[in-house]
Amino acid sequence: MRRKTRGQDTLALETLKGKGSIVESVDLSKSEIRRQKKEKRRREWEEFNQTKPGAGYEDPEEVSAISKAKSEMGDYKLKTSSDYVVSDQQRMSTEKKRRELLICRNNIFDAKRKYNDKLMALRDYKIEMIKKITLLVNELKSAQRHLPPSLRKPLPTIPTLKPEEVPE
Repeated sequence: MRRKTRGQDTLALETLKGKGSIVESVDLSKSEIRRQKKEKRRREWEEFNQTKPGAGYEDPEEVSAISKAKSEMGDYKLKTSSDYVVSDQQRMSTEKKRRELLICRNNIFDAKRKYNDKLMALRDYKIEMIKKITLLVNELKSAQRHLPPSLRKPLPTIPTLKPEEVPE
């Protein structure tokens, strides 16, 4: 709690003793309050810095993890190093590239064939549907012949197969 009195701050310090509390009021200048705050912060930092481990301290868990990684690490040579030698299994040859190219071409061919098979199946399904629709329209025509002209409805159009749908 602070009160201003003629250029000085009044700082109330509370100390608890037993059941009651004693309130002391001390008149301190602003510079004295700032100095005390700085001193308190400096002491807190000193306490904090004393809890830090020393410069030579190494965490045992990290040391064991590093030693485990070193023991399990393989011999990896950089491709840019002067002593790097490509093994025969890893060396790329024209035969290996030709084999890769053939595999890619076969994959492309299989994808195109699957697509064309699906397309042909859809075309065959469309042909079947056109036949069914034609039969149903013919039945509808024969049924409408028996009706008087005033009750007859227009017949639906029969879908047709376009020339580009039959490339063979």
